[in-house]
Amino acid sequence: MRVCIGVVLYYPNSEDIERLKNYYAIFEDIYVFDNTPDKIMKLAFPINKVHYYNNQRNEGVAFALNFICNQAINDGYDFMITLDQDSIISNQDILEIKDFISNNNMDEIGIVAPTIIYDHKKKKKIKKNNKVSFIKWTITSGSAINLNLFKHTKGFDENYFIDRVDYDYCYLLKVNNKKIVRLSWVHLYQKLGDTVGNHSEHNEIRNYYIFRNRIYYYNKYKKGLLKHVLIFCGSFKQITKILIFEKDKRKKLRMCLKAFFDYKEGKMGKFNNYTYI
Repeated sequence: MRVCIGVVLYYPNSEDIERLKNYYAIFEDIYVFDNTPDKIMKLAFPINKVHYYNNQRNEGVAFALNFICNQAINDGYDFMITLDQDSIISNQDILEIKDFISNNNMDEIGIVAPTIIYDHKKKKKIKKNNKVSFIKWTITSGSAINLNLFKHTKGFDENYFIDRVDYDYCYLLKVNNKKIVRLSWVHLYQKLGDTVGNHSEHNEIRNYYIFRNRIYYYNKYKKGLLKHVLIFCGSFKQITKILIFEKDKRKKLRMCLKAFFDYKEGKMGKFNNYTYI
């Protein structure tokens, strides 16, 4: 099995670039899609090692993932480990994922995932074991995507732009009777919004995507009363969290309202700030 790595960038800082350079030693090819819209960055990447793409605009996470996955498929790869620029995973843990893929039957496995440790949980003691679990969902960062299965799906749904991109693809694997496995001994550290106390907080634009894409997701996959219950409960929880715990409440609530009307009008993809209410 040939395994490569793909990284999506967005205004990366020097630490993000240095983290990416750590992967040079363990991958033959590294696929980088830079969503930074201002200009094409002149990064000191080895030409024969890193495949760097930038359309000089923010195309969104789903587009970027589809693009680099298809590039890797064209180059004959079987798996791609996808990473966000701020995800932290050791080279040893990446090698553990590669080793698992090489030594197991992957015909029905759509994703091999690490155990995700979010920033605000770093202080908790991590139990170490060698358990392999079948799970329903994982984030895209750290996921080893089976490209042989990916090419027979519709890929990542670009209507989302960001948020729920991972939920959607995992559900797509489920309806195609494919599995997601999680390796308990492999750990990826991931930031989840801005951590305030014991909860994470997102800005108003991210709240827009969360609210709108929730409605789209449940309308896409659920039916009847269950669909409406899930939309209502998720939306109610989001609004309650904003009202009780978060700052910039008015901005965020306005964006949730806009998200609702934009969905009703069929406005998906990237948020259009010219119609901000």
